[in-house]
Amino acid sequence: MMRALLAAVLTLLAWAGAPMRVTAHHSGTMFDDSKVVTIEGVVKEFQYTNPHSWLLVDVTNPDGTITTWGFEAEGPSTMMQRKVRRSDFAPGTKVRITGHPMKDGRPAAAWTKGVRLTDGMEFYPRGGGPETSSAQVRRPGLRADGAADPAVPTFHKDILPIFQKNCQSCHRPGQIGPMPLLTYEQARPWARAIKAKVVAREMPPWFADPHYNEFANDRRLSDRDLETIVRWADAGAAAGSPHDAPPPVAWAPHGWQIPPDLVIDAVEYQVPATGVVEWINITVPSGFTRDTWVSSVEVRPGDLSVVHHVCVSWVPHQAGATYRVPQWQDKARDESGAELSQVAAGRAQAPRREEMPGGRLHCYVPGIAAVDFRLHDAATLVPAGADLIFSLHYNPNGKAAVDLTRVGFTTAKAPPRRQYISLSLNPSRERTYFAIPPNTPNWQAPTAEAEFMADADLISLVYHMHDRGKDATTRLHFPDGRSETVLRVPRYDFNWQLTYEFRQPIRIPKGTRAQFDAHFDNTRRGGFLKPNSWVYWGDQTWEEMMGNWFGLLIDRTIDPNDVMKPIGTSSVLGGGEEG
Repeated sequence: MMRALLAAVLTLLAWAGAPMRVTAHHSGTMFDDSKVVTIEGVVKEFQYTNPHSWLLVDVTNPDGTITTWGFEAEGPSTMMQRKVRRSDFAPGTKVRITGHPMKDGRPAAAWTKGVRLTDGMEFYPRGGGPETSSAQVRRPGLRADGAADPAVPTFHKDILPIFQKNCQSCHRPGQIGPMPLLTYEQARPWARAIKAKVVAREMPPWFADPHYNEFANDRRLSDRDLETIVRWADAGAAAGSPHDAPPPVAWAPHGWQIPPDLVIDAVEYQVPATGVVEWINITVPSGFTRDTWVSSVEVRPGDLSVVHHVCVSWVPHQAGATYRVPQWQDKARDESGAELSQVAAGRAQAPRREEMPGGRLHCYVPGIAAVDFRLHDAATLVPAGADLIFSLHYNPNGKAAVDLTRVGFTTAKAPPRRQYISLSLNPSRERTYFAIPPNTPNWQAPTAEAEFMADADLISLVYHMHDRGKDATTRLHFPDGRSETVLRVPRYDFNWQLTYEFRQPIRIPKGTRAQFDAHFDNTRRGGFLKPNSWVYWGDQTWEEMMGNWFGLLIDRTIDPNDVMKPIGTSSVLGGGEEG
């Protein structure tokens, strides 16, 4: 009779998930003490009753369905002696529960350990946990006697320094990270997710092939730091003592990465919820009344959720310039959103943006917000009276938004030792060269090449493609016959378009040839990605681009237009405005 009652109740638990009370006694023979099961879920109900308590936990399956697990423990008097109270597991609490499973495979177990994921508190309702006489609750990071366990990493002593070095530049208010990681309270709910991301080497984002060169801004975790994060998460994500914490990083105020000397705004722009928004140009006066050496630039979009890119360039002032008025060119597009071929062909033959006077100062793309030339005793020159052009590309995301993008500068008090310039190398946009066939997983784009006409130091490279971009490689062929792969990104990610800053500048003598290659995957599906269609060069995200931005240091007296020249008719060189 007793066995039949238990079977009926547990069947109800497994299939109906209904609130229940288990009144049977001495049910331990139904559990397999030789096996252990651990689940994570959300507390549905804690039946704190005699003769046995039951913790009911809802677990989400991979297909989205819910299975309710039941974990049996002793009655209230014994649980109270072991300092496990009903209030410790309120409905909705996220938990990780361990126990000996049912012998017949049903979703129930004899409860041996519980971890409350909100704070890492550990509970041992059946004893057998830390070696204590009666108290069976253990805080993470503490030994059974309450002293700190030196073998267990804690947030303040071990994890926070790693986050400060590798994560907080993005994971703080106003930056691109989805959650801040400045405090224990902010980081603790994400401990297991952080562990999963770092073990998969998805975070921090870094895509350069380690076989080629070393980089000053390499974001990868060391093996030791990765192991520390894993041990911290596995041990319950202990806080530790706040007295062990390093001082907070003194981030620039108001969300800036570099405190600016001067801030210039574009204009507020109403981004619609849906539709196509063509590239928008907004001209504003720079305010520079004399030739000015700009030593750092930071572009700050107002609403990151709708900003695809922003480039800020200077142009000589033109009489009659229209300030602070958004301007764009409407383009004829087919039903898929692609620019019509005859229009695109005409535009490809038109005067190119990179041939116009002026110079690019900096672009914001996901993963890049600021560039600092001061590290190299360098700056870039903006002539007196020049105007600034904000080139903005918005992606409607289903919700109307208002964006006000700003640019911040620091300026040099004296002429720098060297001049910084940014030049982009890409293949021709014409469809006779750049046309990605349907359902092609590894299309090799036309090689883009350029020759250096002056000596330069290469300090950084940036790749820009859209969602079909797959990999990219830059090679240098030197006048003495040597060739070197200076950067290879085998897994390009549009969501993280990083600047790769070389640990040591690469000297490029006059006569060196630069070669840029990339592959695209036109089999990807989802959203605007339609692998059955041809894909051409275009401004919008569902179209494609292929750009390689060279960050170069040159002598202050050299004209930036005299540094590189494209090789052949299929290569284009410019100021890097592509986004």
